[in-house]
Amino acid sequence: MNRFIGKQSIAYQEGWLRRPEVEARILEWAETVKIAPAKGTYKVRPTIDVDSAYAYLHRSAIRNVGSIARDVFTGQGRRLRERWNVWFNGQQDPYDTYDWLESVHRQHNVRATFFFLMADRGDYDRPVHWSQPGMTGLIRKIASTADIGIHPGVEGHNAEDSRRMFEEIQRLSRAVEAPIARARQHYLLQRCPASWNRLEEVGISHDYSLGYADVIGFRSGMSRPYKAFDAVANRLLDLTIHPTAAMDATLNRYMGLSPEQALDALERLADEVKAVDGELTLLWHNETVSECNEWEGWRAVYEQVFERVC
Repeated sequence: MNRFIGKQSIAYQEGWLRRPEVEARILEWAETVKIAPAKGTYKVRPTIDVDSAYAYLHRSAIRNVGSIARDVFTGQGRRLRERWNVWFNGQQDPYDTYDWLESVHRQHNVRATFFFLMADRGDYDRPVHWSQPGMTGLIRKIASTADIGIHPGVEGHNAEDSRRMFEEIQRLSRAVEAPIARARQHYLLQRCPASWNRLEEVGISHDYSLGYADVIGFRSGMSRPYKAFDAVANRLLDLTIHPTAAMDATLNRYMGLSPEQALDALERLADEVKAVDGELTLLWHNETVSECNEWEGWRAVYEQVFERVC
């Protein structure tokens, strides 16, 4: 997918990736020349990427048969039992964590943004199909308490034109019966300025994709939102960039941190953002608070993170 690796960045190699360096230097310069900069307000912005809305529910009959066959041939007895209990015994789907997530957001008085993958199934895009009635119901339910955005798929991002991405946005727009203004690219794909120009072309005005998958920190040296700029065309775009500072998969899979180490790292990031009165945007997924497989023990991270960073 040709993602730029954060460890190859100058910011990482020079040791200031975990600091909003641009904002910090501006404040230092303002103090030197005796200028009082405009004061901001520190904010925490939770965002949830919904790559796979359910583990077992709301899938086609063909997909279910294939999944059962795979579980049988690979000896996944636990998954077979769990699948049966979800289908027939009223057990909650393990990826259906939405009510719990929203209860955490209400408790800490933060409003989340949920990004839904509405792409057709492909090598990298494997959502619950957008046409399933259960998906429409879920999206409308979440839209009543949170903000909604599109999670453009890999094929749409890599296509030669904007038609595929535009269709994904229209699917989500029809589900919520409202225009869609927010986006985060699947896998945090970025090909600037082409990615930004495409988002502007399809009517997106706020993008949350700017971050690294392998390391946490501030890719552009900024924590707060700012307008995108096409340096090739020398043009300010009608698109606001919301930098993403940390992702759950980064902390667990890429950095190999324990839940407590992850909380400590996020608290240190928050301290850097508080120092510049910036915004801390966090990226989580609905399945990573499910306590399934590699995510055992990580529900507590999300439960506690707002106590540590707010």
